Amino acid sequence: MEMQNLSLFPFSSVRDSQKQFMDDIVQCLGEKKHLIANAPTGLGKTAATLVPALEYALDNGKTVFFLTPKHTQHQIAVETLKKMKQKRSFIGTDLIGKKWMCSVLGIEELNNHDFNEYCKAVTKDERCQYLNATRSKDRLLTKEAKKEHDKLFLLQPFHAEEAKSDVFCGYEFLTEFARKSNVIIGDYYHIFSPAGASTFAKLGRKIEDAIIIVDEAHNLPSRVRSIASDKLSSFVLRRAAKEARAFGFSGLVESIQMIEAVIDDLDHKMLGENNATSDAYASTQLASTQSKNEAFVTKENFSEKLQEKINNMDVLIDDFHDASAQIMEEKKKSSLSSLTKFLKSWEGESKGFTRILKRAKLKSGKSYTTLNYACLDPQIFTAPIFEECHSAILMSGTLEPQFMYRDLLGIPESRAVTKTYMSPFPKTNRLCIVVDNVTTRYSKRSENYGKIAEHVIKCSEAIPGNVAVFFPSYRFRDVIFEMVKDYIEKEIILEQQGASKSERRRIYDAFVANYEKGSVLFAVQGGSFSEGVDLPGKFLNGAVIVGVPLEMPNLETKAMIDYYDMKFSRGWDYGYTYPAVIRSIQSAGRCIRSETDRGVCIFVDERFKWTNYRKIFPQDWTLHVSSNPEPAIKEFFSQSQ
Repeated sequence: MEMQNLSLFPFSSVRDSQKQFMDDIVQCLGEKKHLIANAPTGLGKTAATLVPALEYALDNGKTVFFLTPKHTQHQIAVETLKKMKQKRSFIGTDLIGKKWMCSVLGIEELNNHDFNEYCKAVTKDERCQYLNATRSKDRLLTKEAKKEHDKLFLLQPFHAEEAKSDVFCGYEFLTEFARKSNVIIGDYYHIFSPAGASTFAKLGRKIEDAIIIVDEAHNLPSRVRSIASDKLSSFVLRRAAKEARAFGFSGLVESIQMIEAVIDDLDHKMLGENNATSDAYASTQLASTQSKNEAFVTKENFSEKLQEKINNMDVLIDDFHDASAQIMEEKKKSSLSSLTKFLKSWEGESKGFTRILKRAKLKSGKSYTTLNYACLDPQIFTAPIFEECHSAILMSGTLEPQFMYRDLLGIPESRAVTKTYMSPFPKTNRLCIVVDNVTTRYSKRSENYGKIAEHVIKCSEAIPGNVAVFFPSYRFRDVIFEMVKDYIEKEIILEQQGASKSERRRIYDAFVANYEKGSVLFAVQGGSFSEGVDLPGKFLNGAVIVGVPLEMPNLETKAMIDYYDMKFSRGWDYGYTYPAVIRSIQSAGRCIRSETDRGVCIFVDERFKWTNYRKIFPQDWTLHVSSNPEPAIKEFFSQSQ
């Protein structure tokens, strides 16, 4: 379709489904609606959303916030804006967390909380050399910083990392640019977090003038819950005590030990004796099914016991905070700071949260305990945003069922518009088969391991080149690996649980480099290779999805089921089944990343043909059912030769 009335569109033509997407956005913007868009890979979602949103923003005095869950996804948006700027002048800023812009040596080792506390401490006392070089005492840019600012401003939009400096605070430059920007690329937490309101204040923007685009929006509910949750482990307590002693705060050591003693006592009473104690959102049924390694607790179970041992917790928390600030001046990170943050979080709301005591073991066999304050309800933080912002566009290739995301995020039904768009890729390029003679259901796993292993072997050999096999868990993966490792001729590459960014890159490079001979990647649904990793064309010819990642629900999952049942009457769907099937579909989505790609997606579990599961699949995926997929796989690839 030729271009019409899309002055910012950076390409010569637009696909039919892409044009429909853009038209729907224009209508939603004009009516102050929120669009929940199930839009597949290859549609060109970034350009399709930024073009109409930014055109509307420029013409109507609004600001576009393009939010993504990962830094790597910022790059596509920045490159799209660069092309768009050739059509019309505007200001755009790529905004990432201050930690990633900081040049202090070793700062990358800090968690976000420790970094924020460290940054506050050194900037408050004017001891940050980078900020001092950037801003004067009256908060204006210094003469040299203004020169650097003006030079960078001419380059916008650019990737945030390009503003990182060995002299200045690059984050200060980014916030200066953002205050002037028509479009800002950011992370979910910039808007959808307990501190989200401060973003608008810092940038001098009004939420009612915001057009918010949420990329990979299926991640938003879980990401918000994670941001709003906190936990305290016995390791943190021991490190905090050691830290206080080492830095001369011996008076605090006894208090820390008292806190540890309270948790130990809870552990003994609630886990050692396997009592069933639930909070306001743990039903009697759920509480009675808890395992010996975790138990629901109430705010009072912990707080009242602390008050019995410590007269004034507010004063103690202030003392912890002051001590941790001094510690951070020397070592940047502090377990005492993490303890302080948790004690404040614990006194937070109970509605929409659950509190759980857990016991676990390290590989060495050593036990440890964690006290968890877990958010169940993301709309506590998202609903106010969707109530007030001008419009929002939520997009993903796995945004089904759309009503679930509307409910979980608190999008007003009167303002919600749901749309599904067809893939621009030829349907004949993808073969999807459900293998219906096996299941990974927990109660039947032992009798199915052998058949599953046989399917993995046959599919791995029938699919030419590279194959990715995604399992429901690492434990399940390892069982099958031991059964098949001597029968698959291709090299098997194992995803490493808890791997660092560099280790993941090494695994990716090894897999891609071996595409001609062919390798088999054994990964996990919901793991680092199941989403956000592009393996186009020859780098991946097939994805084998082994089972639905429905592990036995832990107490947090049970609390979520119970809460969603109470709030939406859809507890099992919203809290358990749908998220698992979505992880399976996301894993399968690693295959077929362009209109010329061909590949197969094999779903090894009879449950994938169930109606409640199939309705979550993309509408243009045709699912064939077979107990012997090997002949169909060979026939499919013979047609492409």
